[in-house]
Amino acid sequence: MDWIDDEERRGSVRQTWVRAFEDSPFEPGDPEEIPFTLLFAGCPATFVEQQRCVVYIARRSAEARDEFLGRAHPLDMDEDVAGAMPADVGKLLDYEVVDGTLIDSDYQVER
Repeated sequence: MDWIDDEERRGSVRQTWVRAFEDSPFEPGDPEEIPFTLLFAGCPATFVEQQRCVVYIARRSAEARDEFLGRAHPLDMDEDVAGAMPADVGKLLDYEVVDGTLIDSDYQVER
């Protein structure tokens, strides 16, 4: 969130996450413990690590685009970062805990 300078954009991104948590079975600290995917057993990467990766990639991509094409397409870092932050917010709504087991309702995968 610190990479988004525009307060209104930052607030919109924050509200997206707040709303997803309100409608999901998770608490804000849970994504640091859940895997970013259930498609393969024992995934060592967490939801939070994957989210950070997506945002870093968006930022670095924007910087490269600015370096090579900035004169034709001015950089709006807030737009790029804010656009990347809710990349997988829907997972909070797809994942469920059923009898103590984490499942992805889209794929019927358990962990």
